[in-house]
Amino acid sequence: MGCLRLSFIVIILAVGAGWYFRSTEDVRVKEILNTVLKLTPKPIVDLFQPAEDDSHDAKKQEKVTDNEVKSTSRIFSKQDLWDNYRGGDGSKGVYLAFFGKVFDVSKGKEHYGPGGGYHFFAGRDGTKGFVTGDFSDEGLTDDIDGMDSKLMIGFDDWIQFYSSTYTYVGTVIGQFYDENGKPTEALKNANKLIAEAKQAKKQQDEENKILPMCNSESSAAKGSRVWCSTKSGGVERSWVGVPRQYHPPGANSPRCACVRTNGKPSYGADDGKNRGDLGNPYLREYDNCHSTSDSCVIKQPK
Repeated sequence: MGCLRLSFIVIILAVGAGWYFRSTEDVRVKEILNTVLKLTPKPIVDLFQPAEDDSHDAKKQEKVTDNEVKSTSRIFSKQDLWDNYRGGDGSKGVYLAFFGKVFDVSKGKEHYGPGGGYHFFAGRDGTKGFVTGDFSDEGLTDDIDGMDSKLMIGFDDWIQFYSSTYTYVGTVIGQFYDENGKPTEALKNANKLIAEAKQAKKQQDEENKILPMCNSESSAAKGSRVWCSTKSGGVERSWVGVPRQYHPPGANSPRCACVRTNGKPSYGADDGKNRGDLGNPYLREYDNCHSTSDSCVIKQPK
């Protein structure tokens, strides 16, 4: 009986030591511990098995991913990109940069390589040209100072496209990243402007649901006309509305909006008049058009 107890104690100590030293690199020790564990009843082994730490595994995986990125990421000069990554004879591949990030677009060589429709993007950071449509050497630049803020939102779509479609390989020294691969103030400011543009677009979309754009047509024979329907402005709804000139603060010029004529107002307090949004102070009726008409001729035919 004493021998049995002693054997049991030895097994427990061995199992405990096995779990304690499970990360050892000594092959011989591992072999001995593995043999002991195989001979030990599972209920005893389970007593010493620690709970799995998912957060540790996640951190380990995150660390590996970071190391992989660091090991593959490069810092390019503009000259290096232009001389070596345009896909011609002796080239090292087809790369392009967008917002300072360099992507390997070799799998799209038929588009970005020599003879391709987008070859002018290869070997450089032509960020500005992506949204302006200016594909001249002056337009294909990473200098976006003074750009219309409304165009900034277009950058976000391109960032998502290249990040999800092509392989990121590094950064290029220029407006957005410095010689150490660190983001510049220009990049931080650009990201801020993009965020503001996205917020403005969201507000505009919400406004268009309340005051949808009018349908319009224009010809020499019929003149110019605007009108409302239950689908005008691409907004399906139960009401038609009446055309009004809408000129909110900050807008360069008015646009035609279809305005709901009954119910509570979308903005401000309810005055109880059941006039929908007709009381909006930024609305004006079209000349020579009846206030309740859903169609207005804004320019007579010649």
